[in-house]
Amino acid sequence: MSEGDCPICKQLLDHAAVSIRAHLRALSRLDLAVQRGKEDVSVLEKFVRECSIAREDAVAKCAGHRDLHNVKVRAAGSGWAAE
Repeated sequence: MSEGDCPICKQLLDHAAVSIRAHLRALSRLDLAVQRGKEDVSVLEKFVRECSIAREDAVAKCAGHRDLHNVKVRAAGSGWAAE
């Protein structure tokens, strides 16, 4: 099955996109708070870090799953199965 036909790829990509957007929104909120001179932005900074970690995890899961497709393609070409 190719990456384009894989429902797991689609689900992981959708999750990564949601995580990226959430991280961008968190960064925007923090930036706005800093611009407005809010004194205590520690809660927002923590939220940005959490969103960043979630984004990194989601993107890593996508990449890991994509690597499985690449292994299967290489295995198919070499004559041995990687399943």
